Amino acid sequence: MIFRSPYPDISIPEQPLTEFVLQRAEELADKPALVEGLSDRGIPVAIYRPPFISGHSQTGAWYKDDVICRTIKGCIQMGSMTDITDTLDLAPVDYLSQSIVYLSKRKKSFGKAFHLNNPQSISWKELTDFICSLGYQIEHIAFKDWQIKLNKAVRTRENPLYHLLPFYHKQYQQSTDPKISCLATQNALAGSSIMCPTINYQLLNTYFSYFLRSGWLGVLPPSNKSS
Repeated sequence: MIFRSPYPDISIPEQPLTEFVLQRAEELADKPALVEGLSDRGIPVAIYRPPFISGHSQTGAWYKDDVICRTIKGCIQMGSMTDITDTLDLAPVDYLSQSIVYLSKRKKSFGKAFHLNNPQSISWKELTDFICSLGYQIEHIAFKDWQIKLNKAVRTRENPLYHLLPFYHKQYQQSTDPKISCLATQNALAGSSIMCPTINYQLLNTYFSYFLRSGWLGVLPPSNKSS
């Protein structure tokens, strides 16, 4: 989707809307002086920093065109997965929305930054093992070996990883993920009933059940159907 300004006097780059919004949001959030200046003027400002956003923890509904979903489906088609990041930090969308709404209504939140990452992330190996438990033939391999296989296997737009090739060619995984604490966020949510769901086999099963029901992931392998 391309965003073009309907107002000729306002210059907005003709680039994908999500890229434009994220870029501008990061620029603003990384300027503490600007945020502080808005707070000094009485404008209620707070920063919310989510990790990868996963689907709804109850229904499994997930925006299937994001990086994680494309990676999952593409890796299943390739038959291999790797450690793309140190850990897989997923925060269900319902947890994020509830947290932001709750925190945004509290005056104590103004001027603060909230890290909404999941306090209990999982590894890509655990995700691979879960996918294998469904009957899919997929192995967990080293990142460099996965890159080689990626270049050989992903040749057409049919594979969801096709549009992510530039992303993975940058060896994104090679940099160590910063360890970000969400303790302050958890403390701020302590007065509510809002808790971040643990990414476990039960939640993964909710997500993959949705993928299968929606037809996005095709059908389960024969080995699983017969079990």
